[in-house]
Amino acid sequence: MHSEGALLSRPCIWNEARRVVNEECFRAFWKGNMVTISHRLPYTAVNFNAYKQYKKLLKSIPSIGNNSGTAGADACLHFVGGGMSGITAATATYPLDLIRTRLAA
Repeated sequence: MHSEGALLSRPCIWNEARRVVNEECFRAFWKGNMVTISHRLPYTAVNFNAYKQYKKLLKSIPSIGNNSGTAGADACLHFVGGGMSGITAATATYPLDLIRTRLAA
């Protein structure tokens, strides 16, 4: 793939960046970025919205809502809400992740 001179020289990020620009032009640094953004944007939007909704739902539970000032209840609220929102976001955006993975392969 590389010339023997490139293999013998010491690796340096600046030399490699220059090589990428020379071989593939400057746009090569963002190759594949749009596919990743098309997955991450909806994932993050669903994650934030679901976290807000799950937090509201968990606060409505009397045993958690009555103890909302304590550290244990707050930690439980954030931990469970974050976990459930992550599961929801991953489930909702799985088709986009599958497409992203197939395009990368």
